[in-house]
Amino acid sequence: MRTNRFAVCFLLGMLFASPVRATGEYELKAAFLYNFAVFTEWPNLTNTLKLCVIGDDPFGNAMQPLAQKTVHGAAIKVQRISHVDEARSCQILFIAASEHGNVPLIASQLRDNPVLTVAESNGFDHRNVAITMVTANNRVGFEINQSLAQQVRLKLSAHLLKLARQVQ
Repeated sequence: MRTNRFAVCFLLGMLFASPVRATGEYELKAAFLYNFAVFTEWPNLTNTLKLCVIGDDPFGNAMQPLAQKTVHGAAIKVQRISHVDEARSCQILFIAASEHGNVPLIASQLRDNPVLTVAESNGFDHRNVAITMVTANNRVGFEINQSLAQQVRLKLSAHLLKLARQVQ
């Protein structure tokens, strides 16, 4: 298991250094979401890890390969949702750009739920999201709000924290 985590960490590092053009942007971001799951611990994770997308889904078919993977022994289920109430049963919530205006509401609704919130950097208050994906110079990276993750009882791996562009 330890070797497997280091291999995934290496893969995540390679993705971090990969230009967006070499791989489709949302295929790359889907791979990041998978690796965020690998390097996160949830309290009371069952046999299913729900990866949800709220808002106008930018991924298209890029999430399909994730539905055939497992994380911490749990099968990944990708689900599109339309309302924040549905997000309470998710382990990961990707907040699409169409919902960025609702980030404060989403954060307040999920305050007591162990949901890893992820969004793209794009005109919202990043303090309300655990992980923000940032595209700069044709490369995808990420920033982590560690205090928010801890508030919702999520444990982010030191490997993930080391790869982040910024940790708050």
